[in-house]
Amino acid sequence: MIAVVVFALAAGAAALARVLVAEAANTARFPWGTMAVNVAGSFVAGVLAGHLSGQLATVVVVAGLGSFTTFSTFAVETATLWSVRRSGAAAYVLATAAGAVGAALLGLRL
Repeated sequence: MIAVVVFALAAGAAALARVLVAEAANTARFPWGTMAVNVAGSFVAGVLAGHLSGQLATVVVVAGLGSFTTFSTFAVETATLWSVRRSGAAAYVLATAAGAVGAALLGLRL
């Protein structure tokens, strides 16, 4: 039961952190905050991938980083950008994908 409570608290705290970063950094022209949390979360996931196991890995990676990063918001923001500025949407997709994968690779090497 304690693991469930910790999981829920970690997920809630991480989701709140994501919202705060997005509100502070997203602009009408480009969702910088969402991209930042997705890249940062990918880096931390890469760092922790080889160092954690069991329930701790589940709480930190799934609840914490899974709630911090967000694919659904990325998808909606891409679709919204696409309808007003296709070049911005394409840049967002490429920068987020390359940044997140590159960050994860870098994290795995640490």
